[in-house]
Amino acid sequence: GGLLHRKDGLEGVREALERFFSELERQGIRFEFFSNLGDVLLTRSRCPVYKYFPAWCERGCLEFIEGFASRYGVKVKRVARQPEKEYCEFEFTL
Repeated sequence: GGLLHRKDGLEGVREALERFFSELERQGIRFEFFSNLGDVLLTRSRCPVYKYFPAWCERGCLEFIEGFASRYGVKVKRVARQPEKEYCEFEFTL
């Protein structure tokens, strides 16, 4: 159990992120998290953090999400971010 229940690869990352964001939603923090799993895992969210703490977007966010990815043996890159784009988007690959 717990946040890091072991399932490897893209499916494991997807499940961990879905649990993480659903817990935030239960706390009243809206991210509109969406994921699509195919040959790669694509995730999208509308993150409220940049409005309050832009430095997190510059430094913390990518490190944070890389932590999730490395735990499951996958790589991640940010392909879009707010406020330049409508959503923050990440692509996870094996």
